[in-house]
Amino acid sequence: MKVGIATVGLDGIYPQLVARMIQRFAAVSPGYYVRAFVNALPTNAPRNIVDGYDYSGYCAKPFAMDSLRKDGYDIVIWLDASFYPIKDILPIVEHISATGYYFCDNEMIVGEWCSDACAEAMGVTREVLWRMPELSSYCIGFDLRRGECVQLLEQFKSAAYSDKLFPGRHTAGTTGRNPGFVSTDPRVKGHRFDQTVLSIQAHQFGMTNFIKRPRFTAYAAREWN
Repeated sequence: MKVGIATVGLDGIYPQLVARMIQRFAAVSPGYYVRAFVNALPTNAPRNIVDGYDYSGYCAKPFAMDSLRKDGYDIVIWLDASFYPIKDILPIVEHISATGYYFCDNEMIVGEWCSDACAEAMGVTREVLWRMPELSSYCIGFDLRRGECVQLLEQFKSAAYSDKLFPGRHTAGTTGRNPGFVSTDPRVKGHRFDQTVLSIQAHQFGMTNFIKRPRFTAYAAREWN
C-alpha cells in the first residue's frame, strides 16, 4: 500500500512551513513521501482570481492529491502547510484504509459559511445547508482504491474551475478578511472556499463519518491521539 502526503506552499511564510513539515515527518513519522508544491501550482490547477482576490491556493488542493493518484498512490492525505507532525501517522492511515476517507468535524454548520452563489450553483437550499455539519479541509484523506473516493476527488477538482464555487468573500459585511456580500441571509458569516464545497460534496456522497478533534489531528497545544 502506497501512502503519500500532498501539500502546497505559495508565497509568504508558507514555503518555510512546508519545509518544517517535511523535517518533522522525517523526525517523527519517517517513510512517508511528501509531495510539496512550493511557489508553484500542481498540473492543471487553475489560476482562479475573482474580484481581485486569488483563490488559486484553495483550488490547488484536489490537484495536488490527484497528482499522487496518477503516480499510483493508494492512500493520499492532504495537509495544509501549517501542519506540524508530532507522532507517527499510522493510525490515520489505518483509519482511511478501513473507512475509505478521513474528514474532521469542524464543529460548525455549512449554512454559516456558504455564499448564495455557491449554494445555487450546487443546487442546495439554504434550509438544507443549515442542517449540514461542516468538515475541516485542513487535513483530508482518501483511499483511492475505492471508486467513490476517486469520483469525489474528480468532482472536487471540477469545482475548482468555477467562479461561483470556491471564490467568495471570506467575511460577510464591510470589515474583516476579504469582506463583502455573501448572502441575503443575515445569519451567514462568510464563505469557506474549498471547505464549503467539499463539505457539500461529502454529504452528497454519504461520506458523513466526521472524526471529532483531537483524534488524529488537533490545533496547537491540543494533543492528538
